[in-house]
Amino acid sequence: MTKHVFSAILLSAALAATALAQGPRPELDLPGFEDPAVAAILETNPTTPAECARAAKIFADLHEPEYSKQFLQKVLDAKLKPAQLVELADKFGAEMFINMGARPELQPEAGKLADAVLKAVTTKLEDPKRIDTLIDQLDAPSADSRGLAIDELARVGPSAVGPLLGALADPQRAGVHQEARAALIGLGSEAVGPLLAAVQSEEPTIQAEAARALAALDAPRAVLYLPRPFLTAPRDSAVGKAAGAALTHLTGTLSTPGDAVEMLLQQSRDYLDRGQPIEGTVLGEVELWQWDAKKKQPVAKTYAEDVARRMLAARLAREAYEIEAATRRAAGLEARPEVRRYCLAAMLEAAVFEQGLDEPLPEGEGTLAAEAAALGPEAVEGVLRDALDRGHVGAAKAAARILGEIGSADQLRSPGTEPAPLVRATYHADRRVRMAALESIVGLKPTEPFAGSSNVPRALAYFVALRGSRRVLVAAPNTALAGQLGGLLAEQGLTMDSATSGSQAMQFATASPGYELALIDAGIDNPPIHLLLRQLRHDYRTADLRVGVIARDGLLPRARKAARSDPLAMAFSRAHTAEDAAWQVERLATLRPRTFVDHELRRKQADRAMDLLAKLAADEDQPFDLADVEPAVLVALDVPERSVKAAEMLGHINSVRSQRALVDRASLWSLPVEIRKAAADAFCRSVERYGILLTTDQIARQYERYNQSETLDRDTQRVLAQLLDCIETPAGNRPRR
Repeated sequence: MTKHVFSAILLSAALAATALAQGPRPELDLPGFEDPAVAAILETNPTTPAECARAAKIFADLHEPEYSKQFLQKVLDAKLKPAQLVELADKFGAEMFINMGARPELQPEAGKLADAVLKAVTTKLEDPKRIDTLIDQLDAPSADSRGLAIDELARVGPSAVGPLLGALADPQRAGVHQEARAALIGLGSEAVGPLLAAVQSEEPTIQAEAARALAALDAPRAVLYLPRPFLTAPRDSAVGKAAGAALTHLTGTLSTPGDAVEMLLQQSRDYLDRGQPIEGTVLGEVELWQWDAKKKQPVAKTYAEDVARRMLAARLAREAYEIEAATRRAAGLEARPEVRRYCLAAMLEAAVFEQGLDEPLPEGEGTLAAEAAALGPEAVEGVLRDALDRGHVGAAKAAARILGEIGSADQLRSPGTEPAPLVRATYHADRRVRMAALESIVGLKPTEPFAGSSNVPRALAYFVALRGSRRVLVAAPNTALAGQLGGLLAEQGLTMDSATSGSQAMQFATASPGYELALIDAGIDNPPIHLLLRQLRHDYRTADLRVGVIARDGLLPRARKAARSDPLAMAFSRAHTAEDAAWQVERLATLRPRTFVDHELRRKQADRAMDLLAKLAADEDQPFDLADVEPAVLVALDVPERSVKAAEMLGHINSVRSQRALVDRASLWSLPVEIRKAAADAFCRSVERYGILLTTDQIARQYERYNQSETLDRDTQRVLAQLLDCIETPAGNRPRR
């Protein structure tokens, strides 16, 4: 008899005794079995949640997952209350449920039960009333009671740090202070995160107690967060003394203000510029502790690693700036501008990524945006310059928007030939940065040309030239290969534009803002794939394009080599099914997903760019040449949601092509009447401003259209008549219809 069978029979005997005492129970509907161990357990007919949980564990150990899952499901079906789930954890240990929940063959039942048990246990352990009762117990006369309270607080974990610090800051609870300090240290490394957050508290007692605990825990990370309270608080204060003593214990020395500032700035840059990994990252996520001033507690929140790195960089930058500002103020000096700029850039970068790249920063008194605006246009312009130089997308976007609100047209001028930072931002690889800069420039209402001003209408035109559907660029040496891929992509709602050379692919990519990705055959030439990728990355309009390098037979090594050095490219074997193509599209979407611009955002940007172009066209004092925007506006004329605004825009352009397009759209009776009416109105404005630019044949064609409208609806006849009125009658003398 095996060990497992022997253990199972012993358990079955115990369960059987209980079963006899409770009377007959309904039989389980389980398949037949031959293993005597399985038979021994099933004959006891486990029914209560505890019995079913024990049986599930034994079956899992016997490598009988189907039986185990059925008993786990019975526990789930019982819909136990939190208190009952806690009883299960007390009986078997939470580790049993955690371990079962991690086994793939027991899913999904084991995972669901483990989650429920852990949630119930955590809720009980972290109940504020329970924690407060345990802290009061630290003043109990009995050493055993005090020790039990410390042990229970250790089970609570990091959530006990805030209440313990609160008790230490309360003079009315002096009786628990000594044991509360012991309890803090008893939490071990779990306490470090919330203690580092507590150092940010404005309550001196909490700061001092946190510093002492960090020293007692020998927490090396505290070396980054203790210099600020040590160097900015009075040296004879409780905070200054505690922070100084902790630093001496941890490092054996005390930093000077200059050394502390440089150390903090360097560490901040390591996170922000060099992507230094964060300790404790699990599956791309990090738990960060921050001080909540309203709750007066350290609170934990989970962030994606790229967001967490920016938040840590911002905190360290602020610590550096506060040391810099305080020590130089004491010497009658102002903080160095470069330190202030970097600090503000790091905080804006973190705030934008935490808020979401497509969401505006909160505004109003006390916000970071208001704090930045209060520094004035020159300071914010410096932040924008640094953000552009360092590649900080969030800070650049935020600074560009703030500069548009507090600046003037002076921010568009530069002393040399180089464009000003706000104008430079219109060439940025990130579309969000470009749009923020363009909105600000139009809002500043310049009346004179400036270095780089010609790019403003071109950049707006690029956004406007968005067609209605989701698009993908496919480049292959011949149209047959491209067509095969396009057919597979069509099933995903993607419209293909195909190019048969590298140069044609580049031309298409720079002309349209709608390509969510490109699939380029590794055998493309003129130029070859590795040079084409470089060209795409060097043009700001295509720098963020995700590229799949597609390999036909024998070309996979070339595809992999080309994609290896490009962070926004992946190599794939040629797809032969729609499922293969869908998988490739999904994989490309994982490349820097946070900065990816989906079709909905592209549509919003196109609408906004059209509004900005309309503002420029309506302003007679603006210094921009709008002739180059005509091709993009003509594209927008065929997009229903932008047709009316596009027609209005064409009415401001002195062009034969624009007048012809307006007349044609106004005469197309299949279009909605509001679009035709907008086109007719725009044509009349164009004629008033620039005269009739149509040829004799085009005018004759218009009379023919009107004469053929006798059987059409009244609205169509009115629009066609309006067009003839504009052609025949001098401006100002036209009858109304």
